[in-house]
Amino acid sequence: MGEKQRVFGAVGGAVGLGGFAAALGLCCSVPWAVALLGVGGAVAFARLAFLMPSALIGSTLLLVIGFWWAYRPLPKCADSSCEPRSRRALRWTVWLGAVAVGALTVFAFSMPAVATSPTPTYVKLDESASQLRDDFNRAHGSVRLLFVVDPICPGCLRGLDDLNRSLLSKVDDARLQTFAVHVPVLGAKAKDVSPAAELLENIHVRHYWQESGEFGRALAKAVNLRHDDELVYAWDVWLIYGPEATWGDELPPRPRLLMHQLRALQDSKEFPRLDSVLFAQQARNLLAKLPKTDSKN
Repeated sequence: MGEKQRVFGAVGGAVGLGGFAAALGLCCSVPWAVALLGVGGAVAFARLAFLMPSALIGSTLLLVIGFWWAYRPLPKCADSSCEPRSRRALRWTVWLGAVAVGALTVFAFSMPAVATSPTPTYVKLDESASQLRDDFNRAHGSVRLLFVVDPICPGCLRGLDDLNRSLLSKVDDARLQTFAVHVPVLGAKAKDVSPAAELLENIHVRHYWQESGEFGRALAKAVNLRHDDELVYAWDVWLIYGPEATWGDELPPRPRLLMHQLRALQDSKEFPRLDSVLFAQQARNLLAKLPKTDSKN
């Protein structure tokens, strides 16, 4: 391989990795990501975000290689005849590549901070979650799903996406009502609710935000979510309620099914680990027993 091919290959690879890093940095921060890739594609791409530092490091290393080939010493001679003019073009190529990589790096890190995305509505819950209780009881007679998540928890986001793929994006039925409660276990803020909410593609979903996180403690008491003798805070949990369930007192009712993604409950026989396919099947089985309506299914 000649010197020209080596330099062009190194610079091309560096720019390519820089572009890949910029795309990873932007994929969940600008509207075109979902428009171009779809929600599923954008989420799948976002799961590769951990590769962004590696891509930038690889890009830098390739630039170093390109610079070395363009500037490496040639055999000494009496005049400048040993320095072919083509090397000047190669050096310009390397410098242009470095500028492009630098611009892409700045773009990757700065754009997410200023980009905006559509903001789904959500309800701010009071300490007793009275708004959620009222909405839950108004949906009496339907199958109701309750998700409790932290909107910046990677496992929770994966759970939302998995249940969207297995159930919510495929069922347009008013007899299936979903309530997603967002709590700040890992330090989430209200602004983090909207990006997480966009993972659920269903018009029969309501989102709630409770800054205190008190609902997780109340739900844990209601379902007796325990590890040995200790109460386990209820988050990253996924519940199904039948049409008969009524929230009649301060604590939520017990569900037909509760699945989770919690380490403290990994050996629990009463509460299985989240399986989106099984969860979806259980919800569909309950829907099949309800009187049919004109809604799509």
